[in-house]
Amino acid sequence: MFRDGKPRYWIPGYDGAFLVVPLLLAAVIGGLVWLPKPPPVRQNVTAVPPRPMLPPVILEPPPGSLVTANEAFTISGSAEPGSVVRLNYFLNGVDVLLAEQPYATNGVWAFSLNRLQPGAHTFRASSFLAGRTLMSGEITYLAKVKPRPPAAKRPAATPPAKKR
Repeated sequence: MFRDGKPRYWIPGYDGAFLVVPLLLAAVIGGLVWLPKPPPVRQNVTAVPPRPMLPPVILEPPPGSLVTANEAFTISGSAEPGSVVRLNYFLNGVDVLLAEQPYATNGVWAFSLNRLQPGAHTFRASSFLAGRTLMSGEITYLAKVKPRPPAAKRPAATPPAKKR
């Protein structure tokens, strides 16, 4: 087992120099594990402002259009996709919620309204998304009664022919 006062190893030619390599490897791994880590690098992060929201716009019927009183018609327009759209009506100067649509798919919305009495009617659309609200301008429509076509004249009755 010992030769000349030195231990004999099972690998021929193995001596003390080869014992240093595993000790150095253990020291490097231990140093990587126990040495303090460098402090994290701080970066200044600035918040990105939200992109501007598209305001709602009433497109149909065009502003100032004449609509037929006592008949149904549709008001339509565009708004920010995904927003809740509301249609407001001005009644004696008071803003009244008339209809609400849960979201404007692809930014297009439409409301079907029943009958308007003859006279001027003012509407405004508003959209809500992520705590932000935008409103369209006020649009006024004039509802007029459609004139009835004149009654068709009936031909005069011909008197019965006389018998001879």
